[in-house]
Amino acid sequence: MTQRIINEINLILRGDGYLGEFHKDPNYDRWNYMIADEEGVSASGFLTGAELVSSRPIELAQKLIGLIPKQPTGWEPPLDVVPDVSPSRVSLGAEEIEHRFGFHKATIEGANATLPLHRDVRILFRRFAEELDALLVPGRAKSLAFTHLEDASMWSHKAIAETAPVVSE
Repeated sequence: MTQRIINEINLILRGDGYLGEFHKDPNYDRWNYMIADEEGVSASGFLTGAELVSSRPIELAQKLIGLIPKQPTGWEPPLDVVPDVSPSRVSLGAEEIEHRFGFHKATIEGANATLPLHRDVRILFRRFAEELDALLVPGRAKSLAFTHLEDASMWSHKAIAETAPVVSE
């Protein structure tokens, strides 16, 4: 019964853009919770089994959302703080720009072959993703983990591609 209520609360929280995690305390009749908003501001505590059973899920979700501290908005740096944007820090140079944004053709053979490395990286990331998919419970944290795993995969492939020479287009 309480697990069903927890699932309903989680659905309400997710629908409102919040992440909720609940864990049954093995020593007491209570559920420990942690909820967070999109910016990662969170609140934690516990709900007793009696609270869960006697309240409506929507009311409990609203109560939990109300516990998240409100962040000040509209903060701006003091006027006397000027970021350092000197030309030496801004300019990358034509060679660096070409290296970063040029086309690096994958090579199949030779000492600098990149295609086998791309294949190996894809296999490793796919295996890791399958393991995570089996281990992690659905929710915002799992979604973010997979987003960042995709980022890591992309940057890994870019690191491999940049070892190949740039091809003129």
